[in-house]
This record gives sequence, structure tokens and C-alpha cells, in this order.
Amino acid sequence: MNTPLRLDRLRRFVIELTALLERQPEESVILDNGQGLLKQLVEHDDWLPEQFAEPHPDHYLQYLLHVDPQQRFSVVSFVWGPGQRTPVHDHRVWGMIGMLRGAELGQRFERQPDGTLLPQANRCGSSVATWNACRPESAISTRSAMPSRTVSRSAFMSTAATSAP
Repeated sequence: MNTPLRLDRLRRFVIELTALLERQPEESVILDNGQGLLKQLVEHDDWLPEQFAEPHPDHYLQYLLHVDPQQRFSVVSFVWGPGQRTPVHDHRVWGMIGMLRGAELGQRFERQPDGTLLPQANRCGSSVATWNACRPESAISTRSAMPSRTVSRSAFMSTAATSAP
């Protein structure tokens, strides 16, 4: 027997994140409180329709699940098959990642004055880390574009270590 989808979980996440943004808090508050909301969402694996978790055999996919009408945030399902990668890229806006299934292997880079990219150590003390291994208490990662960080000088590459079951 198929278990019915709990779309109310995604709906509640969107409503609560929207309410948080309506209060116009500092970015650090958005990330701290939003991380808790996202953790509640990914603690359950009964809300994402299966068609939005299907990997492509050759490349990763993005499935847009929600766009805030005021364009303050979006909810996207990123799906990688085993060994698939993203190109090196930069995160220039705040963001939160919740791992629903599998694992993600990430490598941080720093752009040098001559334009080359060099691997840099991440928060876990190594140059390559699995997001949910870095934060075993949850599968949540936050990325910020706060002015105190050198986001414009950094880049990020992801590789799927495992795929959805």
C-alpha cells in the first residue's frame, strides 16, 4: 500500500519561512531560524513527490518546487545520480541545504588574484567533506552572502556520493 504524500509538510515550511521573512530580520536570524524549519522538513521523507527525486542518467537535475511571490526565496529539489557533479560555482546569496536522501560531497575553492582556483579547507578541517558528515546532528548546511565573508572570492563544487534509494 502506498503511503499518501504529506504535502502539508512542504506547505508548512513555505508558510513559516514566509512569515520569518515578513519580520525582516537580519540575515543571520533568517539562517538560524530557517535552518530549524528546514530541519523539520527533511526529518521526514513523505512529502516530496517521487517524480521530483528522479535522477537523470547523465547530469544532475533541479526541480523547482516553490517560488515566493516576492522572489525572496525558492524551494528546489536538486537530484544527483551517483558520481554526478556540478561545475565549480559561486553562492552569492544566502541559502540553506537540507539533505533528504543520500549524501553530498563538497569541495571549496578560493579564487586567486591570477584567476586560478585553489582548493581550500572547509569547516570540517579537510578540503573535501560530506555535508551531513560535517554536521552529524542534522543534514542542514547554510550558506551566507553576508558582507563579512568573501563569497565573491570563493566557489563550490558538489558531487553526489549516493543517489536516492
